[in-house]
Amino acid sequence: MRKKKIIALLLGTTIIAGIATSFAYFTNKSNNITDANGDALQKIQITNGQVEVLAEVTSEGEDSLDWSYDVVKYSKNADGTEIVYNDDFKAKNASPDINATEKETANGLERAKIGSSLPTEIQYTRPGDAIVLGTKNDNGELGLKIKNNSNLTIKAQLNVLNDDVAKAELKKVTDAGWELYVNGKKVDLASGIKVDLASIAGKKSQVVDVRLELPLATGNTYQNKAVATNAEQGFDISKIFEIRATQENNPGWNEDGSGANGTGTVTNPIQP
Repeated sequence: MRKKKIIALLLGTTIIAGIATSFAYFTNKSNNITDANGDALQKIQITNGQVEVLAEVTSEGEDSLDWSYDVVKYSKNADGTEIVYNDDFKAKNASPDINATEKETANGLERAKIGSSLPTEIQYTRPGDAIVLGTKNDNGELGLKIKNNSNLTIKAQLNVLNDDVAKAELKKVTDAGWELYVNGKKVDLASGIKVDLASIAGKKSQVVDVRLELPLATGNTYQNKAVATNAEQGFDISKIFEIRATQENNPGWNEDGSGANGTGTVTNPIQP
């Protein structure tokens, strides 16, 4: 009889414990999400941006030539000192011989006008001459114009390539004594260079100074040297440049943020 009472007591305890763990809680749910005024939320449509970069040579007008005349600016004087690029220097060193399309009188001689366009076959160059990419446009810009055709702000980089094609093309001018400068930096034939540009807002542009210079220190070894035997085989600067662009906050230049390859649209940068 005692055992039956104990078993009955245990069963009663179990039942009480079961009842104690079955309490209910108040709950609710709603999919009616509104703004602060109780009105329906606005619907949004999202379109991601696109990176696209273009480049073209500045031009003074329709059917204009792609190169213009100047005197040396970045290479040094014959004695190794820095050049003072001013009006007096230009007047003394502008060539009376090169076949520029425009001439003007300076220091008693008819000389090539600084900024004058140059023909495809450029003749009678001498130490102190410079051949600049582009002719001055209506906005006073001269050089290679890098355009951000994106709807995003970008950072851009102008690369002077060092592959076999680029090296062969550069060799044409260096064998004739010419030096290539990009924004004042001399291009190393062995390694090429990379010129980082400032950030460019969407639909805006930057102009890069690109020029060939025959230094005043050039010696007799280069007399009568030619870049090519004819215009068809002449120096093609479009073969040595590459434009890279990416969104401006990318720490590198490719999709994973490293610097191996470009991101965005890379185009043939030299367009007349």
